[in-house]
Amino acid sequence: MRLILDAEVGESWIKQGAKSAGIDCLDYNQAGEIKPSDVVVVYTLWTGGKRESRVKNRYRPAGARILCVDRPWLREVPDSVQVSWLGETGIGINGSGTFPDGDLERWRSFGIELKPWREAGEFVLVCGNKGSTYNKGSIYLTHCDDWPDMTCAQLLQKTRRPIRYKPHPKTRGQGPLAPRVKIEQVCDHKAPLVDCLAGAHAAVVYASSSATTALINGVPVFYMAPTIITKELCRHGLDRINEPFMPDNREEVFSRLSGSIWRREEIESGAMFKHFGLIA
Repeated sequence: MRLILDAEVGESWIKQGAKSAGIDCLDYNQAGEIKPSDVVVVYTLWTGGKRESRVKNRYRPAGARILCVDRPWLREVPDSVQVSWLGETGIGINGSGTFPDGDLERWRSFGIELKPWREAGEFVLVCGNKGSTYNKGSIYLTHCDDWPDMTCAQLLQKTRRPIRYKPHPKTRGQGPLAPRVKIEQVCDHKAPLVDCLAGAHAAVVYASSSATTALINGVPVFYMAPTIITKELCRHGLDRINEPFMPDNREEVFSRLSGSIWRREEIESGAMFKHFGLIA
């Protein structure tokens, strides 16, 4: 077996982990013919991008297995990435890929406290993604620039609670900093998300790690993308915005999902490769 690298995140960690595990590791443009025994490690596949083309025309036809590595959906774990087998949609993240389950011991090793559900919140916080510059046609990853406006407009029709909007902290001018419709407040895009969530009745996201932060802090979540990794703990769409979902199995779900979050030291030691069945 060889590891073929076609990623942008965590490559140095993976190279060290492969060395620790005794696995040959090559860059995709040095690998030559792809073999069925190869495991190709890719970054997010933006629609129409060169990496997506290589997956469709080079890696999958050869029968190679494909791992997707991206920035973590669990931002509370520093120096980490999310890892999943590539899904049929061509995306390995946001709940569309597969991975071996984690367990309670692994989840608790992250040292994250799940706060009690907030049952008397005052407002709805809409959390934006980066915008169309990063969208590149992938509905599984980011929303269009009209999404904040459309979502806030829908919420104004469905709830009497005040609406607040939190732009993505890395918007950098590419996406809208505020919806066009009149809402109670637009938060500073650099403000800590936890501060913006204080007192919230619910958080509304497209497909964002903001959902995880909200769930950890006891704020119910509604999501709008086709899928999200924490979908078991959230509601899809806005029709029941006044009836937030507060399941009692957060720790159980996070324990299972912990199998997709890997810290630098775990990758460099080879532990991640063992969990994914790449070494004995």
